[in-house]
Amino acid sequence: MSTFGASAELDDVIDTSGFGVEDATPSQGGASCNKPGMYHVHVKDVKKEGSTEPDEKGNFKTPCIRFDLEILAGTNEDQIGKVIYHRVYQAKATRDKDGKTVGFEGLTDKSREQYFRTAFQLGVMDEADIGKDKATVRWSQVQGRQCVVRVDKDEEDDFKNPGKKRTVYRINYGNFWNVHHEDVKDVPKDPETIQFAGNAAGTVDVDNL
Repeated sequence: MSTFGASAELDDVIDTSGFGVEDATPSQGGASCNKPGMYHVHVKDVKKEGSTEPDEKGNFKTPCIRFDLEILAGTNEDQIGKVIYHRVYQAKATRDKDGKTVGFEGLTDKSREQYFRTAFQLGVMDEADIGKDKATVRWSQVQGRQCVVRVDKDEEDDFKNPGKKRTVYRINYGNFWNVHHEDVKDVPKDPETIQFAGNAAGTVDVDNL
């Protein structure tokens, strides 16, 4: 059985003005996980990483919330028990002409939407808060929460080997759904764990509001 609860220091406030509840659900349509697909997962661990302040060497690491999502069921049974590492960023890095991070600025609209969509579908943000300029996100309550995610196979530049590409398996653009959402009704779920999913905020069918 999953357990809930984490440090209240994880809680956050995000600007959701200009968005509606319909933006909190994906439209239809890398880690130890190594196959793309739709997966029923739970939040095994959550951590806050990075800071807007430089470290002792003057280097920056973009602040974010990192989730360790353990696969419970889904498209490929051989992925059960594997973990997807996913981050939602809390600021956008600004870089100098050499590509080095020199500071941070506010998130783009697309990044803000991805941020609060993830929170809403995980049930740690209330429907009533969407559209407000200060919306509380209760990341301290996210550990143990369940959802369905879509993992894609992508290629990206390999920063350790300039000029080369690497294959990654990741969740793109807020592809999170509450486990009870109509769009993911046919995705295999773990029958024992889903009993504890509850009725989180994301259960509302926001596509039809």
